[in-house]
Amino acid sequence: MSDDWIVVKAPSSLILAGVELPFIPIRESKRDQLSRSGEVDFEVIFEELRYFMINHGDQLQPETLDAYRTAATVYAKLAINSKANSTNLEKVVELAFKAYELTSEPSFQLLSEVCALALQDDASGLGKIDTMPTRLISAAHLFHNGKKDEAKEVLWPHLLELAEDEDIGRVVLRSFGFEDDIPESSQARVAALIACFA
Repeated sequence: MSDDWIVVKAPSSLILAGVELPFIPIRESKRDQLSRSGEVDFEVIFEELRYFMINHGDQLQPETLDAYRTAATVYAKLAINSKANSTNLEKVVELAFKAYELTSEPSFQLLSEVCALALQDDASGLGKIDTMPTRLISAAHLFHNGKKDEAKEVLWPHLLELAEDEDIGRVVLRSFGFEDDIPESSQARVAALIACFA
């Protein structure tokens, strides 16, 4: 059975910001998923662009395909940003991995490498990409797969640094399942984070 495609108008704010693709191809079956609670679901738009490009990109002119790639890059970044308050860090990495595969955009490359290592549960490999985001992603992946000791090992050298910043500390604690009120002092945030791994 072939897909039935429709086109929907891109958000006008993105067109004004320079996105060259004024219309987005969407499978009819996905139309109802475009918005949730009145807000555009950028992940659905990115996934639909990705699906269209993979299955029909060879039929497009090079200039048109470039416009699709540019639009896919923008929608992938918006989808990733929309997950900023989520505890599902793996979803963010998965989106970046798909975006890099599709667009070859350098800003997605590091996250795509992290995704490959995280999916293999390769905490030591992630440790070699020694940035705070990769350590957080690695630890979150291990933690949510029941490997709390390995997750703690990945974050241990940076616990004080993570707890010092109140905003970062809050996000990290929530990511690791802390549900009480966020402590005000950095020492208490460190203790709370350690307790998450108990």
